[in-house]
Amino acid sequence: ALARRVAADRACDECGRPIPIERNMRARFCSVACKERYGNRPEVREGRGFGPEYMRALQLRTKWAMTPAEYDAMLKAQGGRCAICGSTDTGWKGAAFHVDHCHTSEYATGRIVVRGLLCRSCNLGLGHFKDDVDTLLAAVEYLRRHREKAAVEGHAPEGDQAVR
Repeated sequence: ALARRVAADRACDECGRPIPIERNMRARFCSVACKERYGNRPEVREGRGFGPEYMRALQLRTKWAMTPAEYDAMLKAQGGRCAICGSTDTGWKGAAFHVDHCHTSEYATGRIVVRGLLCRSCNLGLGHFKDDVDTLLAAVEYLRRHREKAAVEGHAPEGDQAVR
């Protein structure tokens, strides 16, 4: 039998033996058997360690440099609502509020500056306006002019709460 070449620095996640060099550089297991054994573990099958809570914590940590506890504290401080419109609806079935961050500070300092938690609509709105305050204010003035014109002409939509 031919001896298999192994990489000394790569060990199988299941059995700890060295992973053969011939396997993909990202391989976590030395063999298909080890991969199947690992996948049949109850904690893996049930998703513990790799389930939704783990993925949420991973995303918060890697994208926003925050913990789930910090996210929850921020949401509690906002009263469980979007920081802009005050809605309790995230805008996406089963999703969490979006983490809003300052792009300008991030590029200038290399640090992520989290501003607040937003519903999907408000997050998309800020994105479409490219976080430009002047453009947002121009949009507000446009909506006010339209609302006033519609009121004069007598066809303002009932309950128009879009612009106060």
